Amino acid sequence: MRRRIVKVHLFAILVVAVGSALAAQDAFTFKTSRDKIEAGQSATLSWAAQGDAAFLTGIGKVKPTGEQLVSPLVPTTYVLVIESGSTIRTAALTVDVTGPRGASDFPDISEFNTAPIADQRRGSKFTDFLDVVHKTLQDQMSFSVRGDFLPKRPYVTLYTNKRLRPELIRPTDRGIRYRRLAYSVQVNEPVKGLISYEIRTIVEYQRTAETEWHAERDDTIVRAAVETLRTTLAANLKP
Repeated sequence: MRRRIVKVHLFAILVVAVGSALAAQDAFTFKTSRDKIEAGQSATLSWAAQGDAAFLTGIGKVKPTGEQLVSPLVPTTYVLVIESGSTIRTAALTVDVTGPRGASDFPDISEFNTAPIADQRRGSKFTDFLDVVHKTLQDQMSFSVRGDFLPKRPYVTLYTNKRLRPELIRPTDRGIRYRRLAYSVQVNEPVKGLISYEIRTIVEYQRTAETEWHAERDDTIVRAAVETLRTTLAANLKP
């Protein structure tokens, strides 16, 4: 009888230990000190997770546990990606902004309705890939970058504000003063080590003596804008 009791106790201890280990592995928090701020104020994002690497939209690669001070001028959603081996976990939160705000030139994610250019990459970590896309858009191409994530969809979308980029899109047509564009990059979670992504863009033009922006109808110009980003990303993703 005593031997049986010892075995039961050992089994119970084992169950508790395994349960504690799984609980520690599954622990994942992402929160903000303030979910609503006045324009000009700041909030602190904090997160804690068990993982090998992490990525935060608007910031880039971060540690799996940390915090970040943010001062958005308009309501902004922040997406956190935690990567641990082949396991990827994603969470999102929004910091609302009230009072006088800065002008937002970020398009709605649904506005990127152009036909995408798709590509893929093997051998990269998901967080590393997102970081390369983020740095290419923000640091190399001088856009501001936001993220979008819908629960139960296995991808993260990074998208930019609208910017005048005469070195990419020149107003060569008579009567057109400016052209501006914005990019969207949908990065799908890896499947058997293969990361696929899709690039979309918005291109608009403004006529001389007008303030209104019009959607670009020249497909050649739109495709050229998307191809510019694709080739830039391809160069930055080389080992």
